[in-house]
Amino acid sequence: MATKQHHLQACGVDQEAADVILNSNRQRARNKSHFSVQQRFVSWCKERAIDLSAASPAPVVNFLAHGRCQRDWSTGTVHTYGSAIMELFPDGGTMTKDLTYKEFLSALDD
Repeated sequence: MATKQHHLQACGVDQEAADVILNSNRQRARNKSHFSVQQRFVSWCKERAIDLSAASPAPVVNFLAHGRCQRDWSTGTVHTYGSAIMELFPDGGTMTKDLTYKEFLSALDD
């Protein structure tokens, strides 16, 4: 949640507006459901000594591919998990436009 608040402030949203956004029932439910996915991703990266401070779509794609191939995640699950993970990064919206990320998700639909 701190990352999201920082992102909102960086976009020029004042504290009152950020509080409204971050404390809505919808946002709290979303945070709860995304938290376990995000924690799983962070743990997976730590096990592989992946530095998350250098934001890149490659670790996200690799994690999602691992889940798809090793854990038989459905296409919908991969998409949902990808969205949840991208929220960890201040530039996650930009990362979703990365060609590798887009090609990976498109390949799931083949």
